[in-house]
Amino acid sequence: MEAAATLETVDAVRARTGASYAECWRALRAADGDALGAIVQLEAEDAQGWPARRHAIGARLLRAAGEAGRVRVAVRRGPHTVLEVPALAGAALAVLFPRAAALGVLAALAARCSLSMERAPAPR
Repeated sequence: MEAAATLETVDAVRARTGASYAECWRALRAADGDALGAIVQLEAEDAQGWPARRHAIGARLLRAAGEAGRVRVAVRRGPHTVLEVPALAGAALAVLFPRAAALGVLAALAARCSLSMERAPAPR
């Protein structure tokens, strides 16, 4: 009977905190089986860990934005570059103005231009 009550307690703590079974079991053992104590402990750990996670998420987003900013779409006719735009700007304009983007691509292809995506070299 005690194992069922313990499982129910772990489930209750997990439903409240969203922590894993292992984290809930560890917190319950540390709180001597007290569900409220385990919840308070898990929420305190989560609050302390948030700034580090927020910093890591922000760093990943900045790195991804920097990588995406280096990709360019180039329209060339023979050896000459007619137009070169950042891929993010081109994608945003294509989403905002899909018909104009489609007409632009068709016009470039009709004029025997080539479209290519290039990655600028990484800054050192």
